[in-house]
Amino acid sequence: MRSLASNSHGVASFCTQALLRAAKEKKVITDLQYEDAIITLLRHNYYFVSESFETLGRLAKSEDFQPSEIAKTMLRRVADPKVDQNTAIQIASDFCFFIWCADLSKAKAGREVWLELCLDSILSAKQPEKLLAHFLANLGVRALTQPATFGGITHWILRSSKLTAPLRAFFYICVQQTITLMTPLAKREYPWWPKLQADWWHMGRLNVTLDNNGWI
Repeated sequence: MRSLASNSHGVASFCTQALLRAAKEKKVITDLQYEDAIITLLRHNYYFVSESFETLGRLAKSEDFQPSEIAKTMLRRVADPKVDQNTAIQIASDFCFFIWCADLSKAKAGREVWLELCLDSILSAKQPEKLLAHFLANLGVRALTQPATFGGITHWILRSSKLTAPLRAFFYICVQQTITLMTPLAKREYPWWPKLQADWWHMGRLNVTLDNNGWI
C-alpha cells in the first residue's frame, strides 16, 4: 500500500514501527506499551518488524514463559538468511541470559525448554560454528559482572546431547577463549572489584577439571 501510494501518487509515508519508536522517544507511550505493540504486530503477521530481546522477554513473561509459536518464530530467525544474523544472535544470547536469571518458579515451562529452542535455532543454521562463537562473545559481555550465569548457560549447552563431538570440542575451546578475554576485561572495567576477575579465572580452571573428568 505504501509503495503504491508513493510510486503512483507521490504520497510520503512511514512504517508502523517508526511511528511507535517516535511515540516511545517522545514519552507518548511507555517502553512496555511499545513492546506490547510490537508483539501485536507480530501476532497479526506483520513481517517487517525489528524486534529486540526485550520484545522476546516481554512476550515470554506475558505468556507465563510458555513458548508460543510467535516466540519460536522469533528465535528461528537466527537461521533465516533474510535476517541480519549478527543482530539475531545477539538477541538469542541476551535472551538466554534473561531466561537464566528470570524467576521461573511459577512458570509453565522451565529454562531448559527455552535454552533448547535457542540452541536448536543456532544449530539449524548453515554455519553453526560461526554463530556459536558469536553467541559466546555476546554472552560473555552481557554476563561480564555475572560469570556464574555465563558458566551455567555454557555448562548446560556442553552437557546437552545436541552437539556433535566435533562441535562440542569447538564450543568448549570457544568457551575457554571467551573466559580468557573476559578475565582481563573484568579487571579493566571493574578495577575496584578484584573478586570478579578471580571468578572468571577460576571458572576457566574449573572447566578444565570438569572436562578432564568428562563432567561437561
